[in-house]
This record gives sequence, structure tokens and C-alpha cells, in this order.
Amino acid sequence: MPDARALMAAWQQQDLAFPPLAAVAQVFAVCQQKDIQLIGWGEDAYPESLRHIQDAPPVLYVRGRRELLLRPQMA
Repeated sequence: MPDARALMAAWQQQDLAFPPLAAVAQVFAVCQQKDIQLIGWGEDAYPESLRHIQDAPPVLYVRGRRELLLRPQMA
């Protein structure tokens, strides 16, 4: 696991030679190619019901109509 300072420096410099940052960039590129949207925990589009669970995912990968995540749901 890289230390936080090295990761932050690589992020700020957009240093894709730094392996963890390169991995994130690759995932992001694949998501863009496949029309997959990322929704972070702090965004308005993140479902309110998920915010309240203990191990809520920090990021949702969504393909299709993301507004459907805000409708009432049943599991």
C-alpha cells in the first residue's frame, strides 16, 4: 500500500507512472468506453437509502438511467 503523501503527490501531478494512480486511470477509461457513470457517496445522485448503511459503497458504477436510483426500491 503506497503512503498517502506519495499518492496525493502523484494525483496532483497526474503522474500515471505511479502504479496506483495508473490503475485508477485505467478503470476510469474503461468506464468511459462502456458508458458507465461513477456516482460518489457525497453526490446528490447517490441513493439516500444507501447513505445510511454501515458499509455503504463509496462509489457506485451505473450504466443506464441513473435517476432510477432515486426512486423507492425494494430488496
